[in-house]
Amino acid sequence: MASFEQRRRDRLEKLKVAKEEVLKSMWEPQKRAPPGSLRIAVYNVLADAMSDDGFLVRPILADWPAGRDLVPTKDGDPVPFHQLLADMLAAKGNVDALQQCQTKYNLPKSKDNTHATVDWKARLSQMMCFLECFCPDILVFTEVDHYDDFLDSLRELGYVSQLPGSTSKYRPAHLDSFSDTTPEKARHFQQEWDARGFAFLPHLASISMHVYMQNTGLGKRILEAAAKTKDPSLAQKIKDPKKDLLSRKWYQQLPPGASRVLLEQAGYKEPERLDDMGVAIFWKDRRLVATELRTHTYPGGGKGFIQVKLQDRRSPGSSLVVMGTHLSSGDSPKDEEERLTCELACEGGLIQAIEAVRASGENLVVCMDANSDPASRPATSKASCWQELHRATGASVWDGFYDANGVYIDPGKGPKGPKESLEKPVTTNKVRGPQSAQAKKIGNHAYSAIDHIFYTPGNLSFHEHVYQPRQFPNEERALEEVLPSLKDPSDHYPVIADLMWQTGGAGAAGAPYPQKVDPKPKGPKS
Repeated sequence: MASFEQRRRDRLEKLKVAKEEVLKSMWEPQKRAPPGSLRIAVYNVLADAMSDDGFLVRPILADWPAGRDLVPTKDGDPVPFHQLLADMLAAKGNVDALQQCQTKYNLPKSKDNTHATVDWKARLSQMMCFLECFCPDILVFTEVDHYDDFLDSLRELGYVSQLPGSTSKYRPAHLDSFSDTTPEKARHFQQEWDARGFAFLPHLASISMHVYMQNTGLGKRILEAAAKTKDPSLAQKIKDPKKDLLSRKWYQQLPPGASRVLLEQAGYKEPERLDDMGVAIFWKDRRLVATELRTHTYPGGGKGFIQVKLQDRRSPGSSLVVMGTHLSSGDSPKDEEERLTCELACEGGLIQAIEAVRASGENLVVCMDANSDPASRPATSKASCWQELHRATGASVWDGFYDANGVYIDPGKGPKGPKESLEKPVTTNKVRGPQSAQAKKIGNHAYSAIDHIFYTPGNLSFHEHVYQPRQFPNEERALEEVLPSLKDPSDHYPVIADLMWQTGGAGAAGAPYPQKVDPKPKGPKS
């Protein structure tokens, strides 16, 4: 079988990507983890269905109609890439100016360039090349909407994501019409899903599936297929009455198996290939073995966390619990407040589960895309997501950059004297370009540290960041290296860190796995 690098090159050749760009985007093998450590990675992989989102990307095509640092325009006169950036920023907030910017730069060849950059097959191969070079022991992925692809590809690298002895073949949740909109439905979904033994929690009725259905016309075809069935009310059941489109919760209104029938009638030949995005955990099979697994949805459904207990094969008495989650999006104080009150510090929220694991004596690692920077602050609560999570777990791999209150620790003011002037580390560096379907969002720059690895100190201690945290002198320089790119094939940078792992110590004896969260929720602390 061809290597992932060869598969990547073959795919990029079909997409007519310049050879020099392919070579520039190669990853070299990285240093191995030191003895006695665990290498942990958390990575928002950018859902395939969300990748065609008008991201600004650098030129990579071999037949690019301008120079490497130039971009074509409608009037035929190429301009420097930095001029495009300047035009976008100057127009920001002015809808008319943004529409003019879109007319000037949104050309067919620019779309081809973007599609080549975010092509799923090429990105998947690049992610495998990347992981092969860094070789983490534990992987936590968010925005996974092709879990089956990851199962197959990562198996080649020695990773697993299913309890040993589980024989179930993976099948997407929509085929069984699972729902988590009520506590009863959520319990049923969790019980049935956990029994399959996969370390993946789909976000039921996810925005990624909805976007895919609308962008491809599949949603419209499903409604047409439903209207032709013997049940005259079926189309109304699965329609969003406010928008006259297929509802995000369409498959939750159907009996098990009905989504497959409608998809096939709508011309979608492989219903198993359609999936919600979610959170997945993988681990090196030769190093770790999963002994228990469970999923948990947040109140109201739609999201939750996956929790796996892993035992170190090198030290059978040593274990740790790994949690993975993806909190709700939005960078306003109101959005931060919602994450706290609906997903973290609430009955059935993540903080309760963290406190229950810590009370059991287990070692704990919590990985997430929090959509929240350490400096984020809620609208009314006194504590932020960072403060609550840091208090609950005890430590973060970002502790060298932020204190427990989320205040940035400026290295230029350290005891060793001034250092190179760099801004805070970021884990996302993306901007909507002229191809954005919403002109008013052109120039919006996501530039913050929202991906996290928290852990319980004691038997676990921070050693180092393996993937060097990305820092830029200023935001303008960051815009010169926007994501996604051929080398970093997502709109997020990964966070990869080595934690020193003291096996056989206190708390590593494998306490009973907490099946229920008993402690009462604690409100935000000052």
